[in-house]
Amino acid sequence: MDDGSCPPSQNWTEGQDETLRCRARGNPRPRLECSRDGEPFPAGVPRPVTRAHAGIYRCRATNPLGTAVRNVTVWVHCEWRRGAGGPRGVRGVLGGRWGLDHDPDLLLLVLLPAAVLAALLAGGTGYGIYYRKKKIRQYRLQERQKQLEMGPPRPPGCSEETAALNGSAREAQP
Repeated sequence: MDDGSCPPSQNWTEGQDETLRCRARGNPRPRLECSRDGEPFPAGVPRPVTRAHAGIYRCRATNPLGTAVRNVTVWVHCEWRRGAGGPRGVRGVLGGRWGLDHDPDLLLLVLLPAAVLAALLAGGTGYGIYYRKKKIRQYRLQERQKQLEMGPPRPPGCSEETAALNGSAREAQP
């Protein structure tokens, strides 16, 4: 048994007739038995699919030369309906394990809101940083304007009196 004769993952749709696709080739011809949870489930026989069919099936091919075993995961695509008046058409997948690669609707329902939330957080953080820097620039500009209004800066220890004695006072200049 290989991926071509017994695919390890099979997608079925609820309400349709589906067949567990698993064949074994060999000489002498092997006997194929498939089961789920210990209950026999014949391969190659069409059956109407329900949600209960989702899961892992074990197929065993046996002949006098040996035995080959393969696990097959069956995914059942189905619709969930909420009550009589609730929304319809919510699709989902039931199977042996969950995976985003098997249900594009799950991808949209989970990853799209997560991506939007991440973008909003990144945008909010970026704007917060920009706004803070802008406010700091405005504050520093106001402080610098106050300093310039008070007069030219003097070196430490220099007063009006000292400046006048040295000849650098405003009145002393020609």
